[in-house]
Amino acid sequence: LYVTQRWMNKLDYWRKQLERARADQDESAAADAQQQVIKWRQRLDALNAMARRFIIQEEDSYLYSVNGARGYNAYTTADLTNYQVNLPANRLEVWARLESDRMQNSVLRDFYTERYVVAEERRMRVENVSRRMLFEQFLSNVYGTHPYGRPVIGPMESIQYLNQGMAMDFYKTYYAPNNAVIAIVGDIQFDETEALIRKYFGPIPARRIPRVARPEVHPPVPHREEVVLEREGTPMLIMGWFKPAMPDPADLHLELLGEILSGGKEARLDQKLVNEQKIAAGVSVYTAYPGQRYTNLFLIQAAPAPGVGMDQLEASINAEIARVVRDGVTQTELDRVRNRMRADFIYELRDISNLADNLSYYELLTGNYETMFTYYRELDAVSIDDIRNAARDYLPEAHLMSARLVPPQNEASEQ
Repeated sequence: LYVTQRWMNKLDYWRKQLERARADQDESAAADAQQQVIKWRQRLDALNAMARRFIIQEEDSYLYSVNGARGYNAYTTADLTNYQVNLPANRLEVWARLESDRMQNSVLRDFYTERYVVAEERRMRVENVSRRMLFEQFLSNVYGTHPYGRPVIGPMESIQYLNQGMAMDFYKTYYAPNNAVIAIVGDIQFDETEALIRKYFGPIPARRIPRVARPEVHPPVPHREEVVLEREGTPMLIMGWFKPAMPDPADLHLELLGEILSGGKEARLDQKLVNEQKIAAGVSVYTAYPGQRYTNLFLIQAAPAPGVGMDQLEASINAEIARVVRDGVTQTELDRVRNRMRADFIYELRDISNLADNLSYYELLTGNYETMFTYYRELDAVSIDDIRNAARDYLPEAHLMSARLVPPQNEASEQ
């Protein structure tokens, strides 16, 4: 039993009519629309109840589990969507059958139930968490209509009015072999594995993927406060600067700088702001936020200590960056973070799931999975002058964009 789209279209139509009537304070129209919403909601619920008799919940998870799978997961970032699973080597064909079928024959049963789950997830994890709302508003402000200006999960109004037809259009456009990368790591035979991939994925026709021009971000702007969010929660300061994406050499130079500034107890910002001046409760640095496909942000997040103003905290962070530009970093600092980054990279690749994840990630973002190895090979070539120059070129105070989470005015005045 397949629930047709027209039932949901009717329900969405009357919901919009109800909102419009309430906004216009038209009680008669609102009452009529409310009755229609109830009627169509009841009809849709009845159809969904009938349809559920034919639905096997999480059938893909079940089929994987009975074949010895572990680590079955999927995630979406600002750059890509990833599906991953660990299987015994002799069950590779199970994966090929399931995933090739997912790519071409998916049916979005229980779509509206899942849409409700996504809406609740956004409400719980984003809208009820002041820190995440600050990040969302900050990205929207600095990126505008650029893809990085949109939240990954989407705004609530988009989730609530996403219908099954729109989702299927997206699926039929982008779920295609010419828009995907497969990474298989393990005890496999190359020729047999390649033949298996061709057998199951080869017959799937390529699709015409819409050509999207590489979006440009706004040029750096004079210093200004981008966002001030008055809301309950731990006060927070966000400071961000535009920077190039990998494999631009400056990306690696700034990644090393981020580790020197806030990569452990010996890091500069932690030592100066948290331990010496005691003006920050914590400091974190993100060197490629929110993604690595396009021009991204070198971002510093700091929570002021009780009684410390945002201006003082921001000035101290700017002073530490200015010190890097003026005096550079030490060879000892560079060697320490370089060795740790190299060790973390090697340790991470000991896990075959991480190795497959990284191979597909670099292939999608740079067009060549070997970038993963050359990128970290370039660690040895980075000098203290490279880091100083990167700080000078990309982190000037004039190009700073910031956001502040502060208590509501009535609470601030009471304190």
